[in-house]
Amino acid sequence: MSQAFASKHGQSVLDMDKGKICISAPGNQISTNQLVRDVHLTFEGRNYSADILILPGLGIDVILGMN
Repeated sequence: MSQAFASKHGQSVLDMDKGKICISAPGNQISTNQLVRDVHLTFEGRNYSADILILPGLGIDVILGMN
C-alpha cells in the first residue's frame, strides 16, 4: 500500500521494530518498516482481513495476492 493511499483512506500506519524487504516485479529491493494492520477487504461477498505493508516510492495504491 502506498503512504498516500493509506492517508487518503484514514488508515493508521504503524512502525515495526524490524523492517521488511520486498522484491518488486523488476527485481528491485524495497525496504520498509511500516504497515497497516487489520485491513478489511470484501471480494464477491466474502470478507477478509490482512496486514498490508507500506511500500515507499511506488505509485501503486495496493498490491494484493503476492507471496
